[in-house]
Amino acid sequence: MNAGTVPAAGAGSAHASLLATLARRFDARTLAFGTVVVGALVIVGGVGLVIPVWWAPVETKLSRLVETAVTGALIFVAVVIADELVQRGASSVRTYAIAIVTAALVGAVAGWYVRSATGLTFRAPPGIVPAPLMNASHRIAHHLGIAIVCSLVAGLATFVWVSRRTALAARRRQQEAERARAQARRRTLESQLQALQARVEPMFLFDTLERIRAAYRFDAAAGNAMMEDLIVYLRAALPHLRESSSTVAQELRLVGAWLDIVGRGAQGFVVDLDATPSVHEARLPALVLLPLVQCAVAGTGPISLRLRLRTAGADRLSVEVATSSDVFAAGIAGESRLQQIDDRLRALYGDDVSVASRSALAGSGSEASIELPLERADQSLKAAS
Repeated sequence: MNAGTVPAAGAGSAHASLLATLARRFDARTLAFGTVVVGALVIVGGVGLVIPVWWAPVETKLSRLVETAVTGALIFVAVVIADELVQRGASSVRTYAIAIVTAALVGAVAGWYVRSATGLTFRAPPGIVPAPLMNASHRIAHHLGIAIVCSLVAGLATFVWVSRRTALAARRRQQEAERARAQARRRTLESQLQALQARVEPMFLFDTLERIRAAYRFDAAAGNAMMEDLIVYLRAALPHLRESSSTVAQELRLVGAWLDIVGRGAQGFVVDLDATPSVHEARLPALVLLPLVQCAVAGTGPISLRLRLRTAGADRLSVEVATSSDVFAAGIAGESRLQQIDDRLRALYGDDVSVASRSALAGSGSEASIELPLERADQSLKAAS
């Protein structure tokens, strides 16, 4: 192979690539849109803007429509080619202008011969040319007239189309940038929650170890049982210690292990944890469910706790906590941990979350509820990939 054959092969490959790309551009949607545009161009440019043709014979109108249709079709093809060249880096205004004007001139001449092949005779409108058929000079003026009218109409349509597409692309980029900023802000908040979790876990661990040591002083069996509970808790907590997001099933395991630890020192501890199977794999921010339960069982004396997790509609997760104490009776502002939970959830979900607390509607005690978007763990993994 000599040096002179390489550029030729490269040029052929580039041309083949361009032709393949252009072929893909002429899909069903583009052809349908082009048909509508060409039809509008034929009606407006062929007859609508040329007042003398209004009073011309029907055959003249048909001749004008055929010639304009040929010109419009060529302009449409030229604009699609120019569109590809612009995306490859060519100057936008110059490329579209050259494509439209060149296609309009070629189409005006080609349309004459296509119209002649159909058997239609172009007769000038009354008062314009007395002869039945136009002579050579009139034909040139006729071609230029069609080219100018089609160029103006097609140029205006192309300008509107390109401007609208550019505006839509800019809007999409803005929306993508806003989504990226929202995701970055959410990752930052999750990192902050993760840092908070790293501070809370050692505090709970040291407190539990202190309680285990105290238990061993008086009852070795109770100390051993509490140590077993701590092991169960750590097995559930350590794999997710560095994660800011969890699932309902994981958080319930943590809550159950924690209750096993603290429940051995409580008298009359009655706990009812219930979650429908449909929400077990739903995402739940870390450090939401456990602090809520810790708040619900705070206090002295017998404590009765009921925790319910359900779907609310098709895309909402509902968390309801009822306790025999009046810890939730004062509302969110009356309990700092509830306020912290509300602040964190609103930072993650905005106004698409609600946190409420109140006295129990029937009997004594109080209730707290959380409602937030239902997000499946498998859906989050697909979105991340």
